[in-house]
Amino acid sequence: EYEALNRAPRIYAADGQRTSLGVRSELGVLPQGKFTRSFQKDNYRSINLYTNYLLDLGERHHFTFLAGYQEEDSHTSFLESSVTGLYSLDNPNAGIGSGDKVPVDQRYGWATRGFFGRINYNYDGRYLVELNGRYDGSSRFAPAHRWGFFPSFSLGWNIHREHFMRALSPTLSNLKLRASYGLLGNQAGAALYTFASSMSLSRGLGSYIFQDGRHPYTVAPRVIDPNTTWEKVSSLNLGLDFGLWQNALTGTFEIFQRDTRDMLGPGLPLPDLFGAAAPETNNAELRNRGWELSLNYHGRIGKDIDYSLGAQGSDATAVVT
Repeated sequence: EYEALNRAPRIYAADGQRTSLGVRSELGVLPQGKFTRSFQKDNYRSINLYTNYLLDLGERHHFTFLAGYQEEDSHTSFLESSVTGLYSLDNPNAGIGSGDKVPVDQRYGWATRGFFGRINYNYDGRYLVELNGRYDGSSRFAPAHRWGFFPSFSLGWNIHREHFMRALSPTLSNLKLRASYGLLGNQAGAALYTFASSMSLSRGLGSYIFQDGRHPYTVAPRVIDPNTTWEKVSSLNLGLDFGLWQNALTGTFEIFQRDTRDMLGPGLPLPDLFGAAAPETNNAELRNRGWELSLNYHGRIGKDIDYSLGAQGSDATAVVT
């Protein structure tokens, strides 16, 4: 029995300031200069907690059970203050100046939670079974679409351990047939707040000039799809591993198919009069299909020289719909 807790918090902070003697504005160049001071703090925390249990029933039946919990949190805060019309360039201060004073305050973050489990079964070193399951949640999606269950399984058969293969044991040192199928979730390509119709603020005074000068402004909220959820990646794999002459020659041949469903992509085009871009939705699919072959040979010349030779080949196609 084994238990482990892995907690890895990281905190980064950066403080910077800059001063310019001449600043261009809508009225020309401000000779009094501009002073900007900014501070950014990044806080990342990761927790991994798991335990496993070994169970042997007799000499041939072997089980391994594993269960765990995973958590990630990332938060960023950014503060910036700038001022023009400095009274002193020798000791500038963001709170003292005769010109515009512009503060900037930004905060954003994301989090994931996950529960996972695995069961391994080994019968006499010949038949292998593995079952996996994950239940993951992401803050990038709305509460109703935040969680997903992603199972997988694999089967293995060590053919060279069978009694009917003993006659080939001097030559055949390894022969294993395996198959696997699994479903995984992907949320890396999703925006931080896919379900929230938020308005962004201009950084500083912005780029637009009004009758009385420049002012901070907000941008109209973007169109959202509240049903955005995980991309789902299913993988099917068939493989054969072999070894000859005490594994002097080894090789692997695999065929695979990987299907990605509910990929995030641009939504249906909207009329120009709508005034906004179409939101991203889970509306695309991707299929990868192919094979891989690898061969390796390990040899020795005399007592002191070892060498190895290897070759690989593969072919794959990808189709997006």
